[in-house]
Amino acid sequence: MRVESAGIPLQSALVCGDFKLIHFAETNKYELYNLHDDISERHDLSQEQPAKLQEMIRLMNECLQATRAQHPRKR
Repeated sequence: MRVESAGIPLQSALVCGDFKLIHFAETNKYELYNLHDDISERHDLSQEQPAKLQEMIRLMNECLQATRAQHPRKR
């Protein structure tokens, strides 16, 4: 089954501890934030903390699979 956008950005988000990961499906871009230090989500840590980024991506994928969530896809 396909999930399609009606002008709404296709994205997934996961919060684990102090960290929040956002995945933008249309561009396959990830953003990583430390909510304890940056509640406004202004400083993307995805390039500065690649190990944490990979850990969060793995956790997000596990959560999506466990809940049988539909993966958003571009038209």
